[in-house]
Amino acid sequence: MISPLKARNLHRDLGYFYIGLIISFAISGILMNHRDSFHADKYTTETRLIVAKVPQESEVTDAYAEELGKKLGVDDKFRRQKLDDGKLRISFEKNDIEIDLQTGKGEITTFIKTPIISSMMKLHKNTSN
Repeated sequence: MISPLKARNLHRDLGYFYIGLIISFAISGILMNHRDSFHADKYTTETRLIVAKVPQESEVTDAYAEELGKKLGVDDKFRRQKLDDGKLRISFEKNDIEIDLQTGKGEITTFIKTPIISSMMKLHKNTSN
């Protein structure tokens, strides 16, 4: 049998643990609900302007986008590319490239994960296939 003092200490410690989880889930839930307004998971460290020659929209493929990233000095894992509103957007693990198809002008944004917030947001992210 557990003594009353040990039971009270165990109850207190479990309470602290669960309160911490509740607070983490509450904050990360709020951040996930408002991720259209800001991207709390990413912290921008550098933005640099670029000029690149981009082919016609029909010629832009994943292989081209990945190769363009390498030519622009992005040594990172390729995720996806998207053509939208006359802009080419290329997403890498730690960099994003956005280029205007008409002018060829764009920017490379480098970011890191926000230390505490990104860990808390993992609680709410769906990791299944």
